[in-house]
Order: sequence, then C-alpha cells, then structure tokens
Amino acid sequence: MIPAPTKLTAGDSQLSLLPDVGGAIVSFTVGGREVMGQQPRQAIAPVTLGDEDDWVRAWRGGWQLLLPNAGDRSPIAAEGFHGGASQARWVLEKCSQRLARVSWADAGGLAVSRELILRDGGLRVTTEVTNQSARERPILVTEHLVLGGEMLAADARLFADAPTTIQLLAADGSGNEHESEAWPGNPQLAWERVGIGTDPRVGVLTNVPASGVTMSTDALSAQVTWSRDELPFLWLWEEIEATDKAPWFGEYRVVGIEPSNHPDTRGLDRATQLGTAQVISAGATRTWWTDLTITPVDPATSERSLGGVQ
Repeated sequence: MIPAPTKLTAGDSQLSLLPDVGGAIVSFTVGGREVMGQQPRQAIAPVTLGDEDDWVRAWRGGWQLLLPNAGDRSPIAAEGFHGGASQARWVLEKCSQRLARVSWADAGGLAVSRELILRDGGLRVTTEVTNQSARERPILVTEHLVLGGEMLAADARLFADAPTTIQLLAADGSGNEHESEAWPGNPQLAWERVGIGTDPRVGVLTNVPASGVTMSTDALSAQVTWSRDELPFLWLWEEIEATDKAPWFGEYRVVGIEPSNHPDTRGLDRATQLGTAQVISAGATRTWWTDLTITPVDPATSERSLGGVQ
C-alpha cells in the first residue's frame, strides 16, 4: 500500500509529494485549483523494466524526474521506459512547511537529490546528480512536468519568445521526418493552441530563451523556466483525450512541458549508440533547477502576443 502524500503549504498554494513512487509531485493547487496532470484511472504498482504501457498505467500524475533513461525502454542499459528513478521509491530526507528533500540511488552508483521549495503561486525543484562509481555513465534526463486540471479545463495557448524553434517528432520518437521551424512552426499544426481536436503528439523545442515557455487559459497562466545549460531541449507532449487505444482510452487530458538533455524520445540505448547521450564522469556532479510559476490571468492582457503568437 502506498503511503499518503507528504504535504507542503505556502500561502494559497499546496503541494502533494509522493516519495514512494518516483518522488512525484502528484498535486499542486493554487487557490484551490489543481494545475497538475492527473491519472484518470486506478494506478497499478510500478513494473521493473516495464514498457510505455506499464509506465502509463503506474503513473500517479504530476511531475517526476526521468533518469537515467527518458523515453523508450532500453534493455542494453537495463532501463525500463522513462528510467528507474521515475517510479522507484525515494527517501524523504527532510520536510518542513515549504521545503522537502528527497533522494534516490541506483545499484550502479548514481545518486540523486531533489530539493523542492514551495512559494505562494510557485515551485522550484533543484536536482543534484552524482556519479559515485569509478566509471563514466551515459544518462538521459527529463523533467516530466505534466500540466492538467484547471490548466486544461478549457482550451489553452502556448507562448515562447524568439529564437525558439519547434520540431515535430516522428512516431518512432526521432526527429528524422520533420525539420525544425521557428516557433510556432507550421500553421497547420497550430502548436500554439491546445484543446479538444489537438492531435496527440510530441515536439522538441530548442533555443528557448530565459523566459521559458508559458501556457495560459482565460483564468490561469503557467510559466516554466529551467537551467538551459544543463537541459537545452524541451519536450512538448500533448494528449487531449485523443488516443483511444490502451493505455490511454481517450481519458487523459494533459500537456507535458518537459526540460530535457536529449532531443528525441528513443531512449538511452539508441542515444548511446548514436553518441548523443550526455555522459557524467566518475565522481562528477551535475546540478540543475526547474521552476513553475502559476498566476491568475488578467482578461485585459490574455490576448498578448509572444514570439509571433496571436
């Protein structure tokens, strides 16, 4: 049985953290309004070395770290879909009203610490990864930050400043079929608008400036910023009740705004073969942060234009 989530509170904001399943932020409410993506079905127990179907069925919603794999199951690296850390049991090292620290380590000597600091209307997560082994390790890292709830109660709009580019990934998770284009890309794809009728898809954004990416409705705005030197890419995943087959069943209403260190979703085995996986040296430490800010939208400015989006 999974223990009840750990709660943090700051002003009008509340966060629920689930250390026992990926150290996941399963709920983040601002003024009583949920902004995290939610699991519409009863979650199963995590499956070791599982595939995408297993992972989705065990997902508890919200925001978790994908590491040391992000994307397809990678049997050579002995990593399941989205990596061992994403649904493993983490240790709650510290907890106060506005702060929590969790840790996780794998059998190969990769040690991870995440510090969450909640503020009224916002949250910053700082991650530190240390390779405690005597050999270098290839790793894929993605902050699986998935919005939903009140953020998708109605159609939403996405904003990104120049010089952001967007590339639609192919069905195999590669970028082989489509070119990168200046945001918001091909008008027929309408990346800047999300709602019923949006095709299920994953795109990768590059050259995102310090202002990050913002998703807005008529009521709320969510701005995501992050350490772009460590995580130079952003996965944009959209699933708006559009995939009828298992494990989705046309029930998921989510948008992932996911800073990453890799430009496709084919997983660690493929990245290692291509030489595109980030390598962390023996004894080295890598650190990055990701920030989510939620603010009410002023109706007078809700039709703002950023990066050519009207």
